[in-house]
Order: sequence, then C-alpha cells, then structure tokens
Amino acid sequence: MYRYLLAFFGVLLLAQQNSNGPYYPPCDASHSPQTCHADLGHSGRPSCTNRCSNGPARFTPTHVDICQNQLATMNMRVDGDALSTAGDAVNYSGANVDWGDGQQTKNLTVMGPNEQGWTTNKNITHTWVQATTYTPSLLYYIQHKYDGDGSCSYECRLPAQAVVVVHMPGAPECAGGTYHSVR
Repeated sequence: MYRYLLAFFGVLLLAQQNSNGPYYPPCDASHSPQTCHADLGHSGRPSCTNRCSNGPARFTPTHVDICQNQLATMNMRVDGDALSTAGDAVNYSGANVDWGDGQQTKNLTVMGPNEQGWTTNKNITHTWVQATTYTPSLLYYIQHKYDGDGSCSYECRLPAQAVVVVHMPGAPECAGGTYHSVR
C-alpha cells in the first residue's frame, strides 16, 4: 500500500510540474471554432480563408493511459479528410506533433496519395520515458494558392489535443510491463 501511495504522489507531483498545456492550443474566439486559418495575401478579391475546412482535427484516443517506456499508438485525422473545401493548388502541406515531453515530430506527410485517394488519416507512435501527465498536440497545415477572379494565398490550420497519463513501472496498472486498468 505504501508503495502504491508513493507512486501516486510521485505521478501527481510530476503532473503539476509538466502542466504547461498543449504546444498547439485551440485558437482564440476571433477565429472559427478550433481553427487558425491565415490570409497570406490577396489581390482583386477578398481573403480566401473561407475556403478552409473547419474539420475538426482529431487526435484519438483523447485520453491515453500507458506505462513508462511503453510504445503508444495514436490516430490523427481531419473529419471530412480535407483541410480546404475549394480544391485550389497546394504549395505545401503536413502536420507537426508536439508530444508534451520536449520531443516533436515535424513535417509529417499527411496529404499524400494512397489507394483510396488523398488522406489526412495517419497512425503515429511515441514512447514517453517519464511517468507524469502529458498534453500532446498536433497541427495540420496546408498552403493554397488561387488564381482566377483575382488571386489569394492562404493557409488552413487545424489543431487538436489529447491527454496522456504515463504510469510508473511499479504501479499496479503496469504489472507485466503494459498498462491494464485495475478499477
């Protein structure tokens, strides 16, 4: 019992030390819900950011319990599988993941062709090496250029977050080396 309480308070203390929040937070109320679109310039027409999809982006599962040094698999995707709605030319696209532990995965290819067409759906993995609570976050981005009735360049961005609780190896949930609920 003493060992379990010590593990609990150790995780609680570390969680308080690492509670900085997501690196890619949701946008403020001046933007569309959960989006951070950017007008990169326009001529002869208004901004084209209204051509961006509002997604939303998803990082699932949204809550993960895992043991220290155990590989976790998460899914990232955009509802509707599109970052924009107009089909304008793409200059660049990708996704960045901040794992909440000081590590980042940048410039993931997410809009490449596959057997079904173009996709934002991707499984990614990470291993956390310290028992505490993390807030991993991701940001999809794509820059479009439109030339037609005027011109515009715009970037569509969609953020998403999750919560990961990493348990110490000696915790009852981690008996055998992988997480299992003891509730």
